[in-house]
Amino acid sequence: MALTENFNVPALAQVTEDDLTQMRANWNYLALAAGKSALVLPGWTTTITSASSPQNFALPDYMVIAKTYTTVSPNITVQYKYIYTWTGSNLTTIVYQFDDGGGGGFVTVTGGTITQTFDGLGNLTGATSA
Repeated sequence: MALTENFNVPALAQVTEDDLTQMRANWNYLALAAGKSALVLPGWTTTITSASSPQNFALPDYMVIAKTYTTVSPNITVQYKYIYTWTGSNLTTIVYQFDDGGGGGFVTVTGGTITQTFDGLGNLTGATSA
């Protein structure tokens, strides 16, 4: 199931597997939003990557927030990735991705490509998601 923003909560007395799948997707959407606003989540590891030379961590290429769960066998590492595109010092695109640790790698979240626009002075003038 694609990760989507859907806050319709089922009656908990009649939860189905589809409901649980949607609830997990909602959690992932909320976790992506929380991770975007905070560089550190309690119990998670944050890695910021800059591929430029010399490296410029003020304008990173991407950030990954990860947590390894050791209470399951085999252990799984859940990861949220934010890929950044910069125009000058303006952050013009953010792509939200999720990896559930199941071996499928990162998947771009539905609606998880954010494009921001700026005026000539560098002021944010709008944003869209796709």
